[in-house]
Amino acid sequence: MQRLYKGTLATLAVLGMASSAIAQEEGTRMEPIVFTSTTEDATTRTIPGYEPRFDQVMGSGSLMVNSDDEVTGYYFTVMGLEASQTVPYHFHGAMNGGMPTSCEGDKALFKGEGAGGVLTDLGAAAALESSESGFARVGSPDAPVMLDTPVPLADIGYINLHSTQGDPVGPGLVCANVRLNPGGFER
Repeated sequence: MQRLYKGTLATLAVLGMASSAIAQEEGTRMEPIVFTSTTEDATTRTIPGYEPRFDQVMGSGSLMVNSDDEVTGYYFTVMGLEASQTVPYHFHGAMNGGMPTSCEGDKALFKGEGAGGVLTDLGAAAALESSESGFARVGSPDAPVMLDTPVPLADIGYINLHSTQGDPVGPGLVCANVRLNPGGFER
């Protein structure tokens, strides 16, 4: 498992480098995203002076952002999902009643951030299918998923991948902050 995990992360790093070249060619920039586990047994790290953040990395990818600061496309890979499922996933709003949102706020980890409502159903743009081992990929650096309608980057708090157990979907199990960069700081 350790070898698989390290190999997956190395592959993700190579894909990230390829996406930078594509972004430069198309006049867009790529904003990295990192997916973490947000289940009950998820671990967190604390940076002195800042709120704790989930730290069990499950995958990564990038958002394509145009010159108007709108997300026009994306791609990512993620592991640790429920096996052989079509996984619902969404952009969630960056603000909720004046409170900023995050993956950690979605799980009520602390009072400074909250959960955001569903902003965009990304599964409508591209289905996310997990393998028997719980691995999934949507888009790629050279063939990202393109959105029909761009979404302002400032409006997105996080991407939540939901459990398939629930009505209509279960709780988020894997999440990537968007309002915050992968280090947990404001973009």
